[in-house]
Amino acid sequence: MHKEQLVHIHKQAFEFWDIYSPIDRQLKTKMLQGIPFIRWPDDVPCIEANLYMLTLGRTHRPETLKTYAYNISHLLRYCFSNQMNIIDLKDANFELFIRGLQAARDIKNERARENDQVIKIGRACIDFLKFIATMHSLKHFIGEEDFNAIQIIEKKYSRPVEGRKKPIINYYWSHDSFPKPSEKKIRHPIANNTVKAIKKYVNGQADSDIVTRDFCLIQTFEQTGARRVEIAGLKVEDVQEALNNSIGLTKSMLKLPTAKRRDDITERIMPVPRVLIDNLMNYIRRVRRRIIRNTIGKAHDHGNVFIAHTTGNAIDVDYLTTLISTWRKNIGIKEQCHWHLFRHAFVTNKFIDLIYEHDFENKDEFRKALFNTERFKMQIKEWTGHTNLYSLDTYLDLAFASVSGADVTYDSVMFKSSVDAYVDTLNMLDIRKKEKRISEAEYQKEMIRLTTEFKESRSMNHTK
Repeated sequence: MHKEQLVHIHKQAFEFWDIYSPIDRQLKTKMLQGIPFIRWPDDVPCIEANLYMLTLGRTHRPETLKTYAYNISHLLRYCFSNQMNIIDLKDANFELFIRGLQAARDIKNERARENDQVIKIGRACIDFLKFIATMHSLKHFIGEEDFNAIQIIEKKYSRPVEGRKKPIINYYWSHDSFPKPSEKKIRHPIANNTVKAIKKYVNGQADSDIVTRDFCLIQTFEQTGARRVEIAGLKVEDVQEALNNSIGLTKSMLKLPTAKRRDDITERIMPVPRVLIDNLMNYIRRVRRRIIRNTIGKAHDHGNVFIAHTTGNAIDVDYLTTLISTWRKNIGIKEQCHWHLFRHAFVTNKFIDLIYEHDFENKDEFRKALFNTERFKMQIKEWTGHTNLYSLDTYLDLAFASVSGADVTYDSVMFKSSVDAYVDTLNMLDIRKKEKRISEAEYQKEMIRLTTEFKESRSMNHTK
C-alpha cells in the first residue's frame, strides 16, 4: 500500500506561458510560486493533474491550489489502488470512491473526515474530471445527461451580500453519492488557559531569539486577528511605517496583506496597540537583522518580518501550522488549538468589549446596528478584513454589541487592548528573569524600553 505524499510544493517561482496578446503581438508570461506538483503513488508524474494545476494557477492563489491538489490526490490514489485509468471511471466507481472517503478511519478508529470535507473533496474531483473531459474531448465522460459515464447534478445556493436587496446566486456540481452536510458547529475562540500554556512553553525555550520571535508571533495573532497567510506576508517596511506614524498608545496603524478578497484590494490598514509595533521592531532590529546578515545576506532580504532562524527564509503557512501543532503536542493540549482560533478570539473579544460599553438586549439589535451604521461597519472591516458582514454571524452567538457612541467606544476598546498587550509583555519578561533565561542587565534594559514607550504613548494619547 502506497502511503507517501502525492503532492509536492514548488517553493521557487517559475515562469510559464499565459496568453498571447494580439495587440502587442507577443506571448505574455506569468510567474507562479508555490504551485503543487502531483505524482501517482508509484512516483510517476500525473500529466492531467499537473496541467490542471497550471490552468488553475492563472486565477487562484497558491493556498487554494494546494487545497485542490490534496483533494484530487484522493481520487488518484483510488484509481491507482484499483488499477484503473481515470478516463475509465464510471458512476459506480465514483460512488465507491465517495463511500470510501466517508468510511475511512484514523489511528484512533474515529472518522477520518467529516461529511463537509467529503463533499469538498468530491466537488474538487468533479471539477478535475470535467477538466479531463475537456482535455481529452470526452463528450460522454461526465455531465448531467443519462448517457454520461459519471452523472452529476448542478445545484444552486444563494448568498446574502451587504448593501444588496437580492442575494447572489452561485452554482456548484454535486453527485448522488455525496453525504448530507455536517451539522453546523460553532467554533469557539481559543481558551485563555490554552493561550497561557502556549506562552509558558514558548517562554521556556532555550534559544532567546526563538522566544522573542514566537512571542511576537503569538502577540501579532492576538492583536490583529489576522489569518495565517496574512501574518506570514507581513513586511518589515509596514511595521516601520506603523512605528513612524504612531500617535499615542492606541494609534499605530498597521498595513496587512488581506486574504480572501475578490476585488482588487489586497491589503488593509488596521489599528493596533503601540506595544505590538514596538515589540515587532525590537525583534526586527535585535534578532532578525543579525540572522538575515548571517544567512541569506542583506542583498537577498525578502522583507518578510517572520523568518526561519536557521535559514533566514520567510516562514510560510505550513511552517506556522507545524509550529503550533508542535507546541500543542509538546504541551499536551487536548482541545482544538490552531491559529484561526486566535482570530475567533480576536473578533469575539472586540464584540465583548463593546458589550461593556453599551446595553443592547439581544443579538438582533446588534445585527440591526451592524448593518445600518456606516461608522461601525468601517471599524469591523478594519478589525477583521471581512468584505461580507454576514460572515460575522458566527460571532453573534458568542457576543453582541451596540454602536451608539462608536468613536468613544472604539478608542476605549483600543486602549484596553494596548494595556493588555503591555501587561502581557511585562509578564513574559518577569518569567524569563525568574527562570534566569535573561540577565539582570537585559531585564532592566527591556523594562526601561517598555516603560519609556508606555509613558510616551500614554502622554500622547491624553493630549490628542
